[in-house]
Amino acid sequence: MQAEVITAHQEGVALQQNLTAEELHSPDGQLTLRFTLQEGGVPAYSLSYKGREVIRPSRLGLELTGSENATFGQEVRKSSDPRTSLYDGFHLAAAERNSVDETWEPVWGESRTIRDRHNELAVRLAQEETGRTMIIRFRLFNDGLGFRYEFP
Repeated sequence: MQAEVITAHQEGVALQQNLTAEELHSPDGQLTLRFTLQEGGVPAYSLSYKGREVIRPSRLGLELTGSENATFGQEVRKSSDPRTSLYDGFHLAAAERNSVDETWEPVWGESRTIRDRHNELAVRLAQEETGRTMIIRFRLFNDGLGFRYEFP
């Protein structure tokens, strides 16, 4: 589902335009993930539980660094260099959905089998200026959310 929407800034002061929106629901329908591309091609997501927002719109992105001197926990600031920024300038190239309901047997642990039931949304983002492609894969379970970045 693609839509053009207007949402209020977290503090309710400024308005920003979301250019693209995709929604995903948990298998039981209680959680709703909303992925948006904000103005400037900035990826963001929010999460609602039973219609109530529990994670406000939060930006997604990475900054590429080649410095061997960077330490864990070092604050990363957005660079104005488009060669290293994976924060903005994206457009939605594709969105794929998948549902999984399977069980698997752990090697050890208290349970003999574990049920893996989730709905998945993979958004493929393209950054025209650099020619980069990035996939953000969301998995929405009945009791939580996970996501990861993939670089094909």
